[in-house]
Amino acid sequence: METVLTAIIILTLLLFAAGTLFEGYMTAQDTIRVSWKEVENRRAEQTRTSLVAVDAQTKSSGSVVELTLRNNGSVKLTDFDQCDLIIQHYSASSAYAINWLPYVAGAPANNEWSVVGIYMDAAGLIPEVFEPGILNPGEEMVIRAKVIPPVGPGSTNLASFSTENGVNVTAVFTR
Repeated sequence: METVLTAIIILTLLLFAAGTLFEGYMTAQDTIRVSWKEVENRRAEQTRTSLVAVDAQTKSSGSVVELTLRNNGSVKLTDFDQCDLIIQHYSASSAYAINWLPYVAGAPANNEWSVVGIYMDAAGLIPEVFEPGILNPGEEMVIRAKVIPPVGPGSTNLASFSTENGVNVTAVFTR
């Protein structure tokens, strides 16, 4: 009789252990499925996002860099505070500087960047019509960055802009 009782206890423990392992396995599979779906969604958004550098130039004796970017994709860009701007440049003393600049909503201070405006055509200063403040497909955005030390004369430099979903565009500029 005691062997039957022991067998029932052991069988109950085995069933409990198997159930716990199965539940853990199913939870792990569900977590993997959700993560995989998020990766697919992000990849699809990256595929639909395309930026092209239209113009890059320096102003104010090299302390201001202006970039004009065109949205050639089908994704609208809204969260500029989630975007990154990295400027690699040579100063007047030929020192090489790499600066990550944070976004600010107003006029940029030293080593900051902001959006000057969003246009249908930035060269002609034709303002955007649809959804102000959002870079829609086909529109152009002018970015102003204030860099310290200023960009040196006669130097070739690089600006790299990355969107919140990881799409990157680079522009080479000289002073």
